[in-house]
Amino acid sequence: MIKFFRNIHIYLSLFFLPVAFVYAFSGVLFVLGFDDETLAQTSNFTFKAKIGEGKEQEVLFSFLKEQNLSVPKVQAIYSKDENHILSLGTLRYSVGLKKLDENAYEVDIIKRSALGLLMSLHESKNNSLFDILAIGFGLTLFVLYVSGVMITLFVSKKNRKAQYLAIVLGCAICLVFALQATLF
Repeated sequence: MIKFFRNIHIYLSLFFLPVAFVYAFSGVLFVLGFDDETLAQTSNFTFKAKIGEGKEQEVLFSFLKEQNLSVPKVQAIYSKDENHILSLGTLRYSVGLKKLDENAYEVDIIKRSALGLLMSLHESKNNSLFDILAIGFGLTLFVLYVSGVMITLFVSKKNRKAQYLAIVLGCAICLVFALQATLF
């Protein structure tokens, strides 16, 4: 039984090691104030036009070409939010069209840095295959800790009181810090 838990622990931790590094590194950077727009190049342009219903993408592409700006390679709508009537591109390079008033529009362009893209992975902003790894990694963390505790409690008979004390202290400190952060 212990060999089974040890093998699960070893192979899952080795498989998910790169994902663990991505989440550990980007998580520390989030705490330090970095986000997906860190080191990004952003541009905003305004123009006047009367855009007919369903002609937004055509007008946006014409504007980008007139200004000698890159047209997104992926020309599928990737998001619509309360600010933009049209957003095209990928996380790496995207353009958004925002209606300011009846005849005025704003074009927002963002080119994310490699660091910004890493932060986007952490936030699961791109709905990619990496999300599958993220879910697997989250579930694996649970399995790794359960198997690690099983191995420790059943194999290592030395310092049993210290092991229990470490678990109790970890739980207590986590609870106190979480309550302090959320209630006060």
